[in-house]
Amino acid sequence: KALKISPSEFFEVQQRIINSLKRQVARLSHAHAESTLGQIGGMNLEMDEEGGARRAIPIIGSVAGGYPQEFASDGLPVDDVSEFVFVPRVDDEKAFAIHCVGDSMQRNSAPSFEEGDILIFSPKLQVQNRDFVFARLERHKPMFRQIMYDPNAWLRFQPLNMEYPPVVCSREEVISTFRLISVVKRT
Repeated sequence: KALKISPSEFFEVQQRIINSLKRQVARLSHAHAESTLGQIGGMNLEMDEEGGARRAIPIIGSVAGGYPQEFASDGLPVDDVSEFVFVPRVDDEKAFAIHCVGDSMQRNSAPSFEEGDILIFSPKLQVQNRDFVFARLERHKPMFRQIMYDPNAWLRFQPLNMEYPPVVCSREEVISTFRLISVVKRT
């Protein structure tokens, strides 16, 4: 009453201040995470049990968000980095990780990938027949599948779960493929 401000105006101003502070904390937290990434005891990379370096790989997106849908000009996925996973013997600074989504790559025998598993891909490595890949195609959503080279320049992106059909396309329809190099199973 003394300030002659209605309670709703007062609370709106407070809420704006709180929201501004939350944004600043998020920016500072993100900047701190990037500046200290992998720095343990003054070292740039974390060491594994055998004394080898482990590279921090960004995990892009989330299980709930599905596979990344936006990509940079170099073809790499662009999305929020939720956390990092440390993996030994990865010499690709552009390596990235995503969460396995759905049950299309799950079966009763190995290999099998469950929803929530962390899949690590390397843009540096060449994709070979029968490799597991994260693929972008012209007329399909990005997917995680096993790639098969069929005769006459056709590619088949095969799910491991036989309840899902494969995606068959020409090589010209493939925008990019990234080879799977490691899997961190969910616990």
